[in-house]
Amino acid sequence: MYTDDAYILAFVDKFGDTHDMHITDELNSGGTWEYIDFKFTLPHSCYILIWRRDRKKIDRKNAQDVAKYTRDDLKDFVDEGKFSGSLWHQKIRQKIVDCNNCLVLAWDEMILPEFYDTWEEFVNEVFEMVKEKSREITKPGSRHDQELAIYEGKIDFDKQDNPILKSYSVRTNKFAGYKIPSDEIIKKYVTEMMLENYNDANIILSEHYGIFPAEIETEEVGETIIEYDFVNHKILLNLETISEFELKIPALFLGFFKHLSCVKDWRFDDDPYTSITLEKTEAEKFSHSTIQRMLEIGIDPR
Repeated sequence: MYTDDAYILAFVDKFGDTHDMHITDELNSGGTWEYIDFKFTLPHSCYILIWRRDRKKIDRKNAQDVAKYTRDDLKDFVDEGKFSGSLWHQKIRQKIVDCNNCLVLAWDEMILPEFYDTWEEFVNEVFEMVKEKSREITKPGSRHDQELAIYEGKIDFDKQDNPILKSYSVRTNKFAGYKIPSDEIIKKYVTEMMLENYNDANIILSEHYGIFPAEIETEEVGETIIEYDFVNHKILLNLETISEFELKIPALFLGFFKHLSCVKDWRFDDDPYTSITLEKTEAEKFSHSTIQRMLEIGIDPR
């Protein structure tokens, strides 16, 4: 028996492809709050499709409450703007579709993804995929469960064996901020990115910050756009997910900042969970500020 706080969320890109999903019995929970913050702020994330788990209709008040919850969660991005390609998205739109069965939230504009004729066709196709993956996601110990446990702060860092989490608990250098790259470095970086010389672009940033460069791998790495392998110092750039050039720029910035943080041994907080969360926030700020400067000096990636 599901409560009024139980929902299914699918995170979808502008082409209608689902890159992640979340099933919760508590929308107003810390885990769901962080899940939305992490997943809907990815450069390629354009929509959240939301259904009630009890399959009841979503009325206007219900939609307004959920939309307000999401806007409150992403207030920093709504205020400052979320970079997606060449645009700064500053609004979250809402629309009830499929006979009031689904709430759609979208960045800035409510535009039906290409190749779909109706909103009903779009949301029903996503929901079929959600049904297929829901059993796997709700299994105890699933990747979704592990990720949610991190967001909820339920990991016992003294007893668990996850090397990534342990690495944050032993970092020694208190994070004291950074300066974004100079205009000259930014120009060189963008030039190499345009030529698809990802390793060379990464070397330019690394030399600027006085660290050894991470290795860039561009093979498909699941559904995520960017991952950092801190053991082997590799940035995994998923070109299957981000085929557009203007999205590769913020993606590599995010990966580079994690490498920079790892090499500098930055500690963002004494609590490892909080440190992970703050590192993500700082990585987003680094990407946001550098791209803002890139646009200010006349470099438009479109």
